Amino acid sequence: MGILLLREPREEKGTDPYEQEFVAAGLQVKSVEVLSFEFCSLPELRSLVKKPEEFSGMVFTSQRSVEAVTRCLQEARSLGLTPSGEECGTATQLADLITQKFTSNSKALLFPCGFMRRETLPSALSAANIPLTELRVYQTTAHPDIDKRLQAYIAEQIAAIGPTTAEAMTSAGLSVACTAEKPNPQALLAAIQATIAAQATEDPT
Repeated sequence: MGILLLREPREEKGTDPYEQEFVAAGLQVKSVEVLSFEFCSLPELRSLVKKPEEFSGMVFTSQRSVEAVTRCLQEARSLGLTPSGEECGTATQLADLITQKFTSNSKALLFPCGFMRRETLPSALSAANIPLTELRVYQTTAHPDIDKRLQAYIAEQIAAIGPTTAEAMTSAGLSVACTAEKPNPQALLAAIQATIAAQATEDPT
């Protein structure tokens, strides 16, 4: 069975982790980039990240936000920040973690994000009276060559990388075959394999 991943392949360490996971499971896989990104507000971001003493921490919910900060500082790790919450698969889970670690008396958290960010995290922190300094640092658009990139493929079934993506797909009128419990290669593969196994049981032919 062939699997088409609608995402930008990441090959910083030689092989994209999603493609590696699927190939190791004996599946044919192809990554197709369908989105384009444009950074914005970098001067404002640069000013903020150079003042770490004014914040309790920094909240990242996307790779693009990390890249925006990295563009502003040659060595982002020079801030001395220790990441936490990597195991959180949704904004709700991340908000729960943050409200456990910070209080209304804490300094503001810096939240670089995209224009399409959801209200889940800001609303949860606001309800807990945890101050948040938000800055939109990138915007997302459809890749200009998306039609050409997809014309050779026909998606018979569609898997979502997480509940947020599944909700957006359903709202767009798409049928979601399965949803990964967490946005990582292992969880996505497990969801697809479970769906394939269930369908094979229903139709042994």
